[in-house]
Amino acid sequence: MVNYSKETEKIIQENEKAGMKPTLLLHCCCAPCSSYCLEYLHKHFKLTLFYYNPNIHPADEYRHRVEEVERLIEEMGLAGEVNLIEGDNKPEVFYSTVKGMERIPEGGERCFVCYDLRMRETAKLAKQMGFDYFTTTLSISPLKNAEKINEIGQQIEKELGIPIINKRVSVTPISMILASSGGDPLLYAKTLERAVNTIGVNFLGGYSALVSKGMTPAEENLIRSIPEALAVTERVCSSV
Repeated sequence: MVNYSKETEKIIQENEKAGMKPTLLLHCCCAPCSSYCLEYLHKHFKLTLFYYNPNIHPADEYRHRVEEVERLIEEMGLAGEVNLIEGDNKPEVFYSTVKGMERIPEGGERCFVCYDLRMRETAKLAKQMGFDYFTTTLSISPLKNAEKINEIGQQIEKELGIPIINKRVSVTPISMILASSGGDPLLYAKTLERAVNTIGVNFLGGYSALVSKGMTPAEENLIRSIPEALAVTERVCSSV
């Protein structure tokens, strides 16, 4: 099994030794999933974000998400250092891509085709503009199939000749495990960190709570622990 974390660190070390800071085009799906990626990656790459998500509807929601990414860059103090490119907002491209898959459940082949659409457009732009690497924030979310995203990324890399960097995985939202098993959420965070280092990826998503329909005590407990959990780990990512 390839240890992607060590491979990435090797690339970073080699570039830093040579006095180089490579360019990286980062596809971002939303501001929350982009936050830790920005924090980590801007230190080692000349970073540009690419917001390309024609699956987002309606137009007001699309615009709101773009504005939140802009606000994230500003509030992280990265304005002027990290650029943002906004892709074409053409929902018809998404509809055409997934035509005939309307009844496929969430998390199935329709999602995989959508991953490919967004990542492929990112890779094409990266190649066109002469970036050294491309990658995506998609697999930060515990609701996405990280294994499939990595597979798609590797296939696009082979087809287009532009390398992808920073593989990630996600786990079931930890708040769900807390609800049934209890315990200190920080212990879960530290366990996830050990798992990340063992399997060899750069980030792990899933230290998360799903609160769209209300907040349970376990979810509140996890949310309150997030600042400390992120302070004591290096590769664990969180979202709410």
